[in-house]
Amino acid sequence: MYIPRHYKITDFEEVKSFIQENSFGTIVTTGYGRPIATHVPLELHQDGKDYYIT
Repeated sequence: MYIPRHYKITDFEEVKSFIQENSFGTIVTTGYGRPIATHVPLELHQDGKDYYIT
């Protein structure tokens, strides 16, 4: 996805804080020709130096 330079966030701590404070995602699918949005809970996990959203 293209992100314009003035909207791009490069501070990882800011990204991590946002994910922890807004711990849900939206999955958009279609059914009968109409969009369906479903919210799902997400958690940020750290494994060594790597982070994962589950």
